[in-house]
Parts: sequence; structure tokens; C-alpha cells
Amino acid sequence: MRFSYGFPLQQHLNPPALMTATSLSQLSTHAADAGCSAVFLTEHPAPTQRFLSSGGHSAIDPFVGLAACAGAAPDLRLMTHVSVLSYRNPFLLAKSAATLDRISEGRLILGVGAGYLSGEFAALGVDVERRNDDVDASLPLLRQIWTGQPVTAKNHRVNARDIVADPTPVQDPLPLWIGGNAKVTMGRVADFGQGWMALPNPAAYGSALRSAHLDSIDQFAHKAAYLQNRWQANGREGRPEIMYVVTEAGEPSTEDFDPVKYRDMVARYGELGVTWLAVNGAGTTVDGARRWIDRFHDEVLSYVGGDAA
Repeated sequence: MRFSYGFPLQQHLNPPALMTATSLSQLSTHAADAGCSAVFLTEHPAPTQRFLSSGGHSAIDPFVGLAACAGAAPDLRLMTHVSVLSYRNPFLLAKSAATLDRISEGRLILGVGAGYLSGEFAALGVDVERRNDDVDASLPLLRQIWTGQPVTAKNHRVNARDIVADPTPVQDPLPLWIGGNAKVTMGRVADFGQGWMALPNPAAYGSALRSAHLDSIDQFAHKAAYLQNRWQANGREGRPEIMYVVTEAGEPSTEDFDPVKYRDMVARYGELGVTWLAVNGAGTTVDGARRWIDRFHDEVLSYVGGDAA
């Protein structure tokens, strides 16, 4: 099992002390030393006040932030978890991803998704109702762009003729992980991706716009089995990477966190095919964030493993 550390920047207001290249690099190194295999940032370029007031979060630009982390630890992977495909023109997204993969010498894992925050779509001038069309148009086009060969494509998003992208990614294929819980997401992973980013989404949240509901290990097991069947039906070898978030033991940043239950759930999800776990860090200063990483190492990583545990 591998762990990806999420910087504590996914808050209503990002802590200024953490929004520097020095801070991001220091925390990346500390996470790697503690046994984490990757760091991640999410994407919310234009969240609404209503979303923030109801517990939603802001975010720094993931490609800029992860570029600042690239020199921190030579083996640390860099993840977007997730970049919203509708928000970025496919050629611009391909350029950002390939550039970051080059800068990091082949360590990017590009997590993408359809998005869900309707007000954010509106602010960016994107039709939320067409987000699935955007995803289906972007995924194969990204693969074409990254070949470095001339690309000609015309759809509702682009009108490109003999476009050549430079640089190309170091990795071939660049790892493309797709977030979401619906069957259509599983099909996209089986067709275009190397990994699935499952998103805990309890039915108590109400609207399923964020993704199909997923709030129990039994539901997860069913979806993971469906993905594996689709993967094999496409004639693909091995197994897809699967990332998830343990929610059954409380947040690691809170007093009600149960490390014993968390470690048990790590083992159970591993048996179901999970290869990565995402962990949201906490703290508003570098020292506070380091203390959180140390606690997570002592209570979890030193027991269940990690790159340096």
C-alpha cells in the first residue's frame, strides 16, 4: 500500500504560511521521509461562497504548486487529485501536464475528473451539463497530443489542424487516473487510464452531482470488481491502480481518530485491490503540518508500511 499526502491547503482560506515554494518543498521532503510515496493538490479555481460556507474548500493551482515540490525529494510522485477536464482546454492541460512531467523527470500522476460545482463551471464559462461530453472528448485527445505527432481534431471543444505539442511527457504512457464512482468512469479507466480515484460520497450528502454515491466498503467492493471485469474485458494486462480515502476511522487530524481501526481498514481495502490511499494533512504552519505528518507516521505508517516506514 502506498500513501499520498495532501497538503493542508484545501481549506476555506489557504494558510499563507504554507503557500510558498519553501514550505511546499519542506513538507514534501518531510512526507517522503515519513513514508509517503506522493503528494497531491486538488483544483478549485473559482469556488462559490455558498460552497465555502457549507464546508467546501479552496485550492491553489495544482500544477504551479506541484512544480514547486518537484525538486524536494527525488522519488516522490506528484499528483493532481483531481484536475477538472472541463476547466482546461485539452491542449493547455496537455502542455501543463507534460511540462510538469518533464520538470519532475517523469513523476507526475495526472488525476482527472468531470467536476461537480455548478457555480464554478458558470464562473469559468463552461456548461456543467456538458461535463461528461468534455471528458469523453478530452481523454483520447490528451493521448494523441502527448505523442508529439501532428494532431488534427474537431469537436465541440477544439478545432485543431496539424498541431504539434512540445514537450512530450517523460513517461509513456503518462499515468492518467480518473476520479468518480459511476460505471461510465470505470469504462473510461479501462479504455484510457492507468488508475481509478474513487471518491467517498455518502448518500447523506444529497445530490449525486459530485459523483455516484459511495459510502460503504461493500459498495466499494462491488465497484472495484466491476472495474476489474471491464479492465480484463478490454484485454488489458495486470490490474489498475486504485486510490481511495479511509473514512471509517475518523479524520486523522481530529481527536476522535482511531488509528487501530484505520490500520484495519487499510488492510481490508488492500484486499479489495486498493494500491494507494490519499490522506489529507492538517496544520496552518509548516511546524504544525510536520507534527501532523509525524503523528500519522507513528500511528499508521510505521505499522502498515510506506516507502520509508
